[in-house]
Amino acid sequence: MAPRAPASAALRSPVDEDARSIVVNLTRGQVENSPPVSSERPVSRHYETEYHRYYGLDSYWEPGPIGALFGPGSMPLPAVPPREPEHPHVRSSDEVCGYRIAARNDEFGKVEDFVIDDSDWSIGYVVIDTRRWLPGRTVLISPAWIEAVDWPGRSIAIDLDRDAIKSAPEYDPSKVITAEYETRLFAHYGKSLPTRRQHEQEGTSHA
Repeated sequence: MAPRAPASAALRSPVDEDARSIVVNLTRGQVENSPPVSSERPVSRHYETEYHRYYGLDSYWEPGPIGALFGPGSMPLPAVPPREPEHPHVRSSDEVCGYRIAARNDEFGKVEDFVIDDSDWSIGYVVIDTRRWLPGRTVLISPAWIEAVDWPGRSIAIDLDRDAIKSAPEYDPSKVITAEYETRLFAHYGKSLPTRRQHEQEGTSHA
């Protein structure tokens, strides 16, 4: 089996939805010789530093409860890479799927999937499976509402209560997330749309 190699968002082109493909700005040789990674183990800062040096990239991690998983940033690489792997901070999305959701007043649901924003490859939403409590329903939450992640305990604490999640607008993965749906979702949770989303919606309405 060929080794797996991650592809940074900085190396990807827009998604070709018709062809169901993602084009990367790399040669086959670059991918084959890239530092290999195991999808079953967390990625250490040591590996990430070496990876970005290999491709000549600035780092994209930023502080947060789940590190680089939920948002790209930019900061210079250290002059000397760490000799020993530091505390792992980047997880495969496959590994995080199945983590329990700890609402303010109860555990309610589990992580089923992620919705990617293909404009910058950040994670726009976390898909929550509530079918144990609500047969057939999945809902979305923003990663901005995550307060902490218990990696050993495989759970994610969020700044929402059980009733809010229970009555949230249902998410249908077969449909495109529209501006109207996002507005309704944030209003339901009593949250404000991120400034970028507001600008995008305003631009769409004036187009």
